[in-house]
Amino acid sequence: MAKLTKHHFSSLIRSARPRVQPDREFMDHLAVQLQLRSQELTDRRETIAEPRHRLSRWFTFGPILSLGAVAVVLAIMVIPDWFQPHTPLIGYIQKGPFISGSSITIQELDDRLQPTGVSYQVTTNSDFGDYRLTQKLDSDYVEVIAQGYYYNEITGELSSGPLTLRAIADVSENAVVNVNVLTTLTVPRLRHIVVVDEIPVAEAKKIAE
Repeated sequence: MAKLTKHHFSSLIRSARPRVQPDREFMDHLAVQLQLRSQELTDRRETIAEPRHRLSRWFTFGPILSLGAVAVVLAIMVIPDWFQPHTPLIGYIQKGPFISGSSITIQELDDRLQPTGVSYQVTTNSDFGDYRLTQKLDSDYVEVIAQGYYYNEITGELSSGPLTLRAIADVSENAVVNVNVLTTLTVPRLRHIVVVDEIPVAEAKKIAE
């Protein structure tokens, strides 16, 4: 009987071990599943991150958009007033004409022809009794009160004392207000019709005149 050497013994052990070959189809299937799972996890992370990204963009651009909207609204409300043409209030103070530098008070009135507390001071520009107010009025109604010396058209001399004349006018459509004796006599009657009889100003002016 041949003697078994250590080399022979090792060869016998190796030959006795079962040879397990990996199943290639199974390995391919496993690789595909792992790839699909990896893609699924990636898509899920992107889905979760997208709302956060949108929210982040909103917090970043939201205040800017809000300020822009406010700016647009203000522009729509304010800019037309900037470009709207403004007509100054003008007129003449006459009995004969008031001399240059005569004092004129222009006070804004409410719908009942009562002073609102807003008034302006101007003077006549020349010896023709002309005046001009450049400020923009907020009320539709004004009372123009003039006080000063005037030229007597008959004698050609100045009056012996100052005279006060006044007029009430609707300046919403006509920015020319002339002041004379007739308008002065109309003022108390016009106020009475508006306040006591409660008749609108436009109709009251027709009655008073």
